[in-house]
Amino acid sequence: YNNFDDAVLDLNVLGIAGPVTFNVSAGQTFPVTISATYGYAYGFITSGTALNPIIFQKNGAGANPVISVTGSNLTNDVGMWLYGVDYITFNGIDISDAGTSSSNYLERGYYLQGPTDNNCNHVTIKNCTIDLNKNNTSSYGVYCLNNLATSAANANSYNSFLNNTIQDSYGGYYFNRVTSTTGNDFGNVIGTESSGTSTIQNIGNSLSTTIYGIFSNYEENFTVQNTTINNLTGSGTIYGILLSYGGGTQTISGNTISNLNTSGSSSYLYGIYFVPQPTISNAIFNGNTITGLTSSSTSGYSIYG
Repeated sequence: YNNFDDAVLDLNVLGIAGPVTFNVSAGQTFPVTISATYGYAYGFITSGTALNPIIFQKNGAGANPVISVTGSNLTNDVGMWLYGVDYITFNGIDISDAGTSSSNYLERGYYLQGPTDNNCNHVTIKNCTIDLNKNNTSSYGVYCLNNLATSAANANSYNSFLNNTIQDSYGGYYFNRVTSTTGNDFGNVIGTESSGTSTIQNIGNSLSTTIYGIFSNYEENFTVQNTTINNLTGSGTIYGILLSYGGGTQTISGNTISNLNTSGSSSYLYGIYFVPQPTISNAIFNGNTITGLTSSSTSGYSIYG
């Protein structure tokens, strides 16, 4: 294929009959402008399976291929929209915001959601850089929204986010669900593999209100490991990692959280903010380093429960 447009169109229309790998040559830039009619650069509706996965991967030496997205005047434009798909991998496929103002910013890098009770499972996003615009208060590098799942198998579950860099956005990772009465996501992981690095950096700005490096709501058996969260700035409360209303085992290990800065006179700084619930059977905080919670008039907490 000459471009992502043709490859994604064939994948969605023709489906698959076996394992499928798209090798994307290193060093390429793919400019795309989002139509306000659709709200995404590329949408994926075809699933792989454990035996027949779908893979988009960087091929060859050099810089990662970049999807450079100019958004629309909507406030929820998406780079890669994964709609109820399973067993799909993006390896070394970067996304950048080419917008220049609020009329054409990109709000989401990778977005995981599905139709009712059919969200995304076994998605892997790794070795990617997602570079947005932190002046856009709707911008998140990775956004996962559980749409009315009744079980872990139908939620946004068993997804892995490894060796990624999210930078210059309003928030890093955001995990949530449509209502508080549906099933939790299960077994999602943010971290590293093969001596790689996982980074969230340069989030928010001096006018930003509530800032999250990682927002986790209704996640079960959730893991954040070996991730550097650095330089979060705002005028309101700032969270390095927020864990809220989850279940099972929450494992937060080997992370470095530093340089959280707020100018808010009645705001707070939290390295890790943990809301324990009766359904959480175990909470593991191990080997984390939390430094540089800075404000002249605000309380700061390394770990707060």
